Amino acid sequence: MTPVAVLAGLAPSLAFPLLGTIADQLHVSPSTATWVLTSAFLASAVVTPLLGRLSDLFGYRRVLILALTIALAGSVLVATTPSFPLLIAGRVLQGIAAPLYPLAIGLLQSELEGERLHRSVSLASVLLAAGAGAALVVAGFGGSHSDYRTVFWLPVAVCVAAIAAVSTCARATEPSAGGRVDLLGALLLSGALVLILLPLSRAARLGLGSPVVLGCLAAGAVVAAVFVSVERRVTHPILPGRLLRNRTVVVSTLTSMCAVSAVFVPMVTIPILAQADPAIIAGGPASPLVVALVYLLPGTLLGSVGAPLGVWSVRRRGVRTAVATAGVLAVVGSATMVLAPAVPLALVAGLTVTMVALFICYGAIPLLVIDHVDRGDLGVVNAVSSLGRWVGSAVMTALVSLILSLSAVGEPLARVDFRWTFLLGVAASAGVVTTAFFLPRAGTRRSP
Repeated sequence: MTPVAVLAGLAPSLAFPLLGTIADQLHVSPSTATWVLTSAFLASAVVTPLLGRLSDLFGYRRVLILALTIALAGSVLVATTPSFPLLIAGRVLQGIAAPLYPLAIGLLQSELEGERLHRSVSLASVLLAAGAGAALVVAGFGGSHSDYRTVFWLPVAVCVAAIAAVSTCARATEPSAGGRVDLLGALLLSGALVLILLPLSRAARLGLGSPVVLGCLAAGAVVAAVFVSVERRVTHPILPGRLLRNRTVVVSTLTSMCAVSAVFVPMVTIPILAQADPAIIAGGPASPLVVALVYLLPGTLLGSVGAPLGVWSVRRRGVRTAVATAGVLAVVGSATMVLAPAVPLALVAGLTVTMVALFICYGAIPLLVIDHVDRGDLGVVNAVSSLGRWVGSAVMTALVSLILSLSAVGEPLARVDFRWTFLLGVAASAGVVTTAFFLPRAGTRRSP
């Protein structure tokens, strides 16, 4: 499962340092270039619950190979096309790589137990961080050279390796759940997510009061209400109601959402801050290579120590203590960036501590879920948790963009503007601490 976990971290992170280069080489505006991120993000949010349900119905091995094949096609398209619309189409297909991590965790949960499961979850989380770190390094160098497309051959190679690994090493396990695919529910859920998340990602450009934004949000609320109504009458819903009434599932999803949000704030804010012109940080605007290697890479790699720390903490103190510790660390890291937004060392240290907190949650929550959810529901539960992370990322990205766009009206960005964005990370970190008190004291009960 090594290439799968690496790809799950690699594909979403690869485009962050390349947005400026893509805008220059394809002759589009920087705001238009952000669709390279938005398109993949929306595809990930839409496909995550569907893949989770399919993995329960048809087995993880089949679904992983299908998802990897589609991601491979998207990666080849991104690496070869000089057309911006085709680039976006490729990124949509490539976005399927993001939900591969919960699928990989579900496969481990279905095949392993005890100490082997603990070690495997820790390793998967470390490999996820390694993939993200490799993406930042490669993209940093690619952003400083002639053709950005050469960078995107890396996920092509990893996709091929992942398909080979899953085909030869993963067992063809029997389906863990019965029934059929709820196509109507999948379409309604996808429509609601797109109608809600898309205007959030465009709110900074169009304005919160824009008729387009308000209209899409209202339509998304209506479709979501229809989805809930329909799912109550379906025999095999894509999101079973019993899971949405399971306190462990709901609270662990909220925990994941808050933890990822706390990290996503600095991941979006720091590149903008480091490349601000006129310079806010001493030394002038940083290049994509400096942003990737100096500001983002240390936290991504060093933060991965949190995964084995989270597993160890669950075994010794219980999941509540592990998550609460992660929340406190995230608050400390986020507050450090609020207090010294123009000090590079403070930014690197704050992001690193916050990353440690995130990976503690990555190590702890899968061990909690397997003790409180039926085996037949593991795929959809992991997908719900992943979906919560994507929703949190979308909301935080929209809020960061909105704050900075409002602050930039008529004058350059100032240091205080970035303090406001980093405060969002403090709020998300406090959410991790709060949700910890509603988690079970220890992951000791096992469902039949």
